[in-house]
Amino acid sequence: MFMANIRFKGSDILVLGAGVTGVATVRYLLSQGLQPVVADNRSQPPGRTQLVELLPAEQLHFGISLERIELTGFKRIFVSPGLPGNLALFDQARARGIELVSDIALFLRQIDRPLIAVTGTNGKSTVVTMIAHLLRRAGKQVLAGGNLGPAALDLLQQPVPDYYLLELSSFQLEWIDRLGAEVAVITNIAPDHLDRYDSFASYGETKAKLLRGARHVVLSLEDPQLRKMAMKLPADVSVHWFGEGRDSDRGLTTAAPLLAVPGLAGRHNQLNGQAALEVLRALGEISQLPDSWAEIWSGFRPLDHRMVLVGQWRGVDWFDDSKATNVAATLAAVEGVSLADDGKIVLILGGDGKQQDFSPLQRLLPRLRAVVVTGRDGEQLAQQFVGKVAVSQGVDMDEVVVQALKLVQPGDCVLLSPACASTDQYSGYQQRGELFGLAVRRIGELPNDGC
Repeated sequence: MFMANIRFKGSDILVLGAGVTGVATVRYLLSQGLQPVVADNRSQPPGRTQLVELLPAEQLHFGISLERIELTGFKRIFVSPGLPGNLALFDQARARGIELVSDIALFLRQIDRPLIAVTGTNGKSTVVTMIAHLLRRAGKQVLAGGNLGPAALDLLQQPVPDYYLLELSSFQLEWIDRLGAEVAVITNIAPDHLDRYDSFASYGETKAKLLRGARHVVLSLEDPQLRKMAMKLPADVSVHWFGEGRDSDRGLTTAAPLLAVPGLAGRHNQLNGQAALEVLRALGEISQLPDSWAEIWSGFRPLDHRMVLVGQWRGVDWFDDSKATNVAATLAAVEGVSLADDGKIVLILGGDGKQQDFSPLQRLLPRLRAVVVTGRDGEQLAQQFVGKVAVSQGVDMDEVVVQALKLVQPGDCVLLSPACASTDQYSGYQQRGELFGLAVRRIGELPNDGC
């Protein structure tokens, strides 16, 4: 049956997507005296309530097919990063000469202060939080946002800082040609989002866009992909390394030692702290920090669901690393845990695997007591370990925790580090981690012979 195109009236500006980015874009446009139209293919998008308060009903269009939007009359389209760049609507817009703009591109046009930009497969939110803390300890004003939140355009509603600091995902970088950051940081590159990208190479190329136009870059010496990226940088770009290793081609900028950051477990968080310090070194601000390590990190509050200790029961530590949504993050978490001499790990895995290769997880076997799987791809994960280590399964988080309790021994730890996205069962990794913490606290109420 023929479906007529949908024509909007009343504006020459279209905002596609009614999530966090869409809402921030609308707020900014309104502050500039502009009245956009908003469209989203979801009937109940996350930003619906806020947008209803901001715009009249005739400017809001939810639950419609984006491919049916009639573009006549539009001059600019603001795109949300969750939308894939290969939509036919975007090809039609380009053919008509309609400008496609992301919120980050708009943000870059407005700022006149140095920008620090961070991306990577894992650790980027933690590194952003660390950089913000260190700059404030150095006496600087910093506004941080982007993928971590708040949205970049919302930062423009606040007093101008000394530095802007953005976490940028690969989805956000798809829409950027040249970032021009004062310091660009890539924490690591590992396979992820292969349900969106044609190949790992394509994903890595998108991440590398962060480096375009940067004055300083901070990269991991331990990541071969990043060492290759450094070889392609212009000679006048200052390269700062973190991690352990040597780069004989570009030269090694002396890195800070690997030291534990208060409140964060794992060697990967030591690397995150080192990366954050290298940013301050690149900015020339490191001399403004307090003299002692304890004073430098005084007041630092780690982000939730990233190697957070949520319980200690019967000689067992229980860690929430729900943010580990890919294999590389889980590898880093398991390999970074400090264990007692005879201690091992009961590892909780599962969710939406995003078409990843799970076989690298087998290298963790020497550290594992058992594996508990759950979620859509739990069975696929179980096949990596069957016959090699004890494997159990849980339908929901309560059952998962009870199964882990049956398998764990004193001196071990239980680690929720799923290597998968959470949206097959939960609203996000946050809800998954919160339910894990609640389940752990409930087992603390069991009698010693319980379960």
